Amino acid sequence: MKKLKKKEVQNIGLLGTKLTMEQDFFKTPFEENGKHIYVPDENTQEYLHEKIVNELENGIVNPETINDFQRVVDEMREQYQIDSLILGCTELPMLFSEDESDIPLLNTLDIHVKKVVDFMFENE
Repeated sequence: MKKLKKKEVQNIGLLGTKLTMEQDFFKTPFEENGKHIYVPDENTQEYLHEKIVNELENGIVNPETINDFQRVVDEMREQYQIDSLILGCTELPMLFSEDESDIPLLNTLDIHVKKVVDFMFENE
């Protein structure tokens, strides 16, 4: 949340497994701070979930899958004017890179790792 506050974003896309996109655990902290969270439609959520579980979680990165996920982001940008994207699944950095993205990314894997490292060294 702090990372996106600094970037002054308002309309945030969220991608992840179906559970992540359906439930409020990612959405609530942002919405409580006046941000809007958008997810793809239910059919698209099913498709993304299937690709995450059957491909990405098994280390499989198909070029078609990369293109499909990017198409979903492009559609969300057009439909909802998203100005940033939460990678709400630790496998999604396999498809998206901050260096190559033209939209700010909130990489939850990176955030979790940094928090763990900070916690480990906070009392030294």
